[in-house]
Amino acid sequence: MIKFKIIAFVPSFDTGVCKLETIAFNKKVSQMKNVVIKLVSKDLPFAIERFCEKNNITNVMTLSDYKDANHALDME
Repeated sequence: MIKFKIIAFVPSFDTGVCKLETIAFNKKVSQMKNVVIKLVSKDLPFAIERFCEKNNITNVMTLSDYKDANHALDME
């Protein structure tokens, strides 16, 4: 089965629009078997973990690019 990857960038999971976008992606991807969503933000890793726990984000891969904004290039 082919897996489709969606890579999205948000400034911070704590902003209103980014929060709603992440929650919507999390809900939608739970219904899809062949889609992987990676969301990259400038948040610190501990802040991302707190956000995911608080909002029950389990279906989306969240990544931090807080150091130098080049980790997105390493994603496969």
